[in-house]
Amino acid sequence: MLSKPIINASTILKHNLVMHRSYIEQYAQDIDFKDEYATLSHGNQVEELDYYVKDQLLLYHLGNLCIPKIERVNII
Repeated sequence: MLSKPIINASTILKHNLVMHRSYIEQYAQDIDFKDEYATLSHGNQVEELDYYVKDQLLLYHLGNLCIPKIERVNII
């Protein structure tokens, strides 16, 4: 398993257009990401934020995809 390449979540989403659009719509209402997404989706760059938007998806720091709260799986 360690020898397999890491698959970036945004790569998977590019091939799943329905999920991609769903995330984009949910960012505007998500309690965790709505403010950051609103700021960044209008082209404003804020250096204090560790977030950025690429292909309308919200990414954190080193390219980690931000998953809207409604889509998250809770592991117990």
